[in-house]
Amino acid sequence: MSRDHHGPLVYDFEFKPEHFARRCQFVTRQSHDFAGQPFYCRYDRVSTSFSRTLAPELQDLIEIAIASYLADRFAPRRHPERSEQSAPISRRIRLSMPVRLPQLWKKRPAELLRDLMFFLAADEWEFEFTRPAAESTQPQQSYLLDVSPEREASVMLFSGGLDSYAGAVQQLRDAEQFHVLVSGYTHNRMAAEQAAQSKILFEGRRELGHHIAVPYGMPSKIAGIRLESSQRARGLVHLSIGALTALSLGKRCFSIYENGIGALNLPFDASQSGWEISRAVHPKTLGLMEELVSEITGAPFQIPTPFLFSTKAESLAGTEMVHYRHGISRTFSCDRFPNYRERRRQCGTCSSCVLRRLALETAGLTDAEPLAEYAYDISARDFVPNPNAAFVLDKFDAQSYRIRQCLDSEHPWLEFTRLFPELREVEFLLTKRQTGFADAEGRLLSLYARHVDEWNKFSGRTALQRYIYAA
Repeated sequence: MSRDHHGPLVYDFEFKPEHFARRCQFVTRQSHDFAGQPFYCRYDRVSTSFSRTLAPELQDLIEIAIASYLADRFAPRRHPERSEQSAPISRRIRLSMPVRLPQLWKKRPAELLRDLMFFLAADEWEFEFTRPAAESTQPQQSYLLDVSPEREASVMLFSGGLDSYAGAVQQLRDAEQFHVLVSGYTHNRMAAEQAAQSKILFEGRRELGHHIAVPYGMPSKIAGIRLESSQRARGLVHLSIGALTALSLGKRCFSIYENGIGALNLPFDASQSGWEISRAVHPKTLGLMEELVSEITGAPFQIPTPFLFSTKAESLAGTEMVHYRHGISRTFSCDRFPNYRERRRQCGTCSSCVLRRLALETAGLTDAEPLAEYAYDISARDFVPNPNAAFVLDKFDAQSYRIRQCLDSEHPWLEFTRLFPELREVEFLLTKRQTGFADAEGRLLSLYARHVDEWNKFSGRTALQRYIYAA
């Protein structure tokens, strides 16, 4: 085999109910193949919470999502035999697994899964669905909690981030409904923060709703196997948990609260594309997920996004948020959460942390959390960013400048979509997906105009100037 690898890295995964195996089709040694990697997903917590038996197509959906997440994690984009030297390479992931309804998952659902995974992870995916073995098991449904809502239920995905916390504050204003906040988590630190936020939100009003936390992941990892860090398939797991919860309660929708800037996640420049951009709650992702769930259940399904035309700062507006501001410090936004290296909740310099600081400052909520929670305070007058932090700030600044030029032109939408061609598809999808999205073009232009205005007033911008002076 030559030193250079041409073409995608081909990974084959075979899943059993509680473990899976991997084969690499591009390596010189079989030491990169393995079998018996254990995994788990306690999605039975949804059924036991409401004394429901999950339909087989819903159990298949969440198990397919978990398998896709694990295949994504165990398929590194760098060649495993020379990962330190090689650049990221495209992948072809072939996944075989048993499902309860193999005939249902052929044709259109399989096509939708491939489209969804290609958009999320920018790779080719192939799915083979087989019949389960006779000894195949499913999670036990012991119905221990029995939280049976007597009122109309509403379901929202509760990630533990700042936007979902603000969305929960807003949603819980409606005392006529029983509000179900559902979370997925892969480590205990995340679970603890989600639980702490839930306690704050329901304190003194437990009758308003219930929080369900679904753990998933690996109890242990086979030694010597590298993992892919981007985790783009994780979004499919959380969307599936949301759909499973809603459908188990007889609902045909669940809400996601994510600001428009974060949901659309426009690239900073032309060099950033594909798997480098998170698309977990992008309108195209949600549209494909809606179609997939509708296809397997035989009835329309929707995923509303109430904050889509709001900036992150605007999602924090309102007197209710001021009343629950003490919960802001328990939310997490950092791309590296939990930040093990600096042992802080937020690193302060990744793009997600920068957007968080911008939102809190614009909304007048800077004092809602101790700045000691950040490894680096970009708004401090004596802070001089290192090259990596300066790079992120410069990307925000340059993007805002280019967007402002488009908005100030004679034909703003034409120039804006020339800069970001993907917005034409976004406009089409928003018009197609849901009612209430009239004049998507005008609303998108207004959203980014407000975002640019917020950025231009942000105190953290001056850190970039200090970096330039110090260079």
